Amino acid sequence: MGEALRSLHDDFEMLSIAKGKARINNLTLHLYRDNLQTLVITAKQTEVNLTNSDARFAGASIKDVITGRDVSSKKIIWNQRQSRFEIPGKYMARSTKGQAVGRGLYVDLDFKLTAI
Repeated sequence: MGEALRSLHDDFEMLSIAKGKARINNLTLHLYRDNLQTLVITAKQTEVNLTNSDARFAGASIKDVITGRDVSSKKIIWNQRQSRFEIPGKYMARSTKGQAVGRGLYVDLDFKLTAI
């Protein structure tokens, strides 16, 4: 997310920073590419590994601002090395055409969805 991260929503609550991890409640991330907002990530709870920049989002969703599509899950993982989100369990995907439930999904920064 590094360069793509532009701003944090101002309602988040930093719980703690300890043992190389930051814990945050009620996080909203706005991601930008070429000065255009592309994704919004929201999470009830977030844990960021400050060593490798991986993050775990609980009660989370990823919304494609351009198309209005979104995907939500109890757990979403940001894999910094692969530069993608991973949803290892059940998810709900929504678009203007309807919604679908599935299990196991990769989501890249262009909101390309790939089954695990």
